[in-house]
Amino acid sequence: MARTKPFHCTEAKPVAEILEMINEFRLEVSKLPTVSLTEITRCSDFDDLWPDFVSENRRWYELRTLMRAAGWTTHRCRCLAYIDGKYESAIQTRWTPPTESIEHFSPDPE
Repeated sequence: MARTKPFHCTEAKPVAEILEMINEFRLEVSKLPTVSLTEITRCSDFDDLWPDFVSENRRWYELRTLMRAAGWTTHRCRCLAYIDGKYESAIQTRWTPPTESIEHFSPDPE
């Protein structure tokens, strides 16, 4: 089934710019090796990507689709999450850019 309505975030900025913003947030703001969709959607730096009426679930869907198409990988784990300016422990799906490995999350084989 073809997508009938465009993504709200791509109407605001090109996909490459959105992905760069996400990677900069990961490196500069959260300083964690991975990023979650909740961290992005709750950060005020990304407010201009969506109109106010767009729900958080729709924002997650748009980001998930763009990031997966760009080669970002996911894994689910308990970790720190940078939400509302502080780190919280949470179980969530974390996203890793295609340029990095998630080997450091794998259990030690010994």
